[in-house]
Amino acid sequence: MYVPYMYGRRSELLAIRALLGHADRDMTQWLPVVEPVIAQVNDLARCISLCQEAGQSIGVIVNPYRHQLRDEDALSAWQNEIWNKLNEAPAIVPTFLADARVTRSGLEAFLTRFPDRDLAVVVSDDHLSLGNAQWLSRQAHVRWFLVFTDHVGSQTIAALPAPRTIWMKDCFISQVRNADYQGADFFTDRHTFFRGRAAGIGDYLCLGRAFQDGGGPPGAVTIHAAYKDLASQHVRIEHFVSDDQIQLQVDTAVKFLQAAGKLVNQVRRRPNEFGSNPALNEFERLVQESLFPQLAGSKKLQIIHHMCLMMDVLQGRLSNAAPHAR
Repeated sequence: MYVPYMYGRRSELLAIRALLGHADRDMTQWLPVVEPVIAQVNDLARCISLCQEAGQSIGVIVNPYRHQLRDEDALSAWQNEIWNKLNEAPAIVPTFLADARVTRSGLEAFLTRFPDRDLAVVVSDDHLSLGNAQWLSRQAHVRWFLVFTDHVGSQTIAALPAPRTIWMKDCFISQVRNADYQGADFFTDRHTFFRGRAAGIGDYLCLGRAFQDGGGPPGAVTIHAAYKDLASQHVRIEHFVSDDQIQLQVDTAVKFLQAAGKLVNQVRRRPNEFGSNPALNEFERLVQESLFPQLAGSKKLQIIHHMCLMMDVLQGRLSNAAPHAR
């Protein structure tokens, strides 16, 4: 099972929608989880409806708190709309964020609010007590425990049933500026040893855990692309940075094509490492036709590639992949 964790911004939701009905991978082993940060519900509600139509499970955090939803009135209005939407969409997995706010009464209210359906709990830190972890492990309709293993004690992890536990981690090494990214970074090797100890793994894709609400025109344009290092079997992230890196000096479209051209060249040279998927195909088309999808479109494609790459790694599609496998 692969669980990408994201914040429900438009590019992220569009990336989820782009893979609905995707036939080349086992999508039953894909569970995107959205921790919403935007008070406006239209994009998320549309994504929920399309996932329900496609029979695709996604997790939606029902007690978010970041960014626009820090405001109690905004959160209350958001919950009124989204919770009603969840009632109409049984394929969606209501998900509780067990962080510093967690209480037994809050957990009980969550289970009562969504009876007779699969649920998930995100264990983001050590505020979930051992007693509450043991109690939750006995609640059969909590289908998944998404545990950020770097921030949770070993006793709590051991109290949760391994066949229902997903190891979560922010594997992305963030830099302050796009121009600061160089070469490739280690991302994860958890796919080599989680089996028998957990049901799957998850991450914050090529986005990172720290929420950032965009910015002005970029200096450099950077494309982050995961690949499987065939020698070590590790997943790494390669950073493709535009040659022009001074803000406003060169059009952003030119910078994008510089970075995308570097990505496309490496994908052609190393198809067994990057694999093949709709996002890489689209990057190649954009380069060939000198088109700019805007930065949000580039981000969407990076997310799609990352999700496909991680599924390919977990489903064994890359170890002996043919150069033109789809």
